Amino acid sequence: MAERSELGTYLEEALSPLGCVVTKRMFGAAGLYCDGTFFAILDDGVLYLKVDEAERGQFEREGSKPFTYQAKGRTIAIASYYRAPERLLDDEQELVAWARRSVEAARRATTSRGRQTERRDRS
Repeated sequence: MAERSELGTYLEEALSPLGCVVTKRMFGAAGLYCDGTFFAILDDGVLYLKVDEAERGQFEREGSKPFTYQAKGRTIAIASYYRAPERLLDDEQELVAWARRSVEAARRATTSRGRQTERRDRS
């Protein structure tokens, strides 16, 4: 993704009810951030949202699959990001609702990692 994509610009605008949403280039894709929290990946025109155990089932019921990429001749899956159902791009209200849950999942993951680091530091 050499330049800002139209989809990235659309998502920044559509998801503005969540806060300050920006896209940032990363490797061959882009990351979406809400007020500094990384919550989505945009790769080749496909949106992947952050999931955790609380949200994964909803994505699976929609037939969504995890984000994958190729590295050293093999496919790597990142199970914490699932493809957003395409229908969300036609319904901004529902897109915002799903993205809000992804931002919350990303914040829970960040908080959880912080607690784990604190426990290790105390040991």
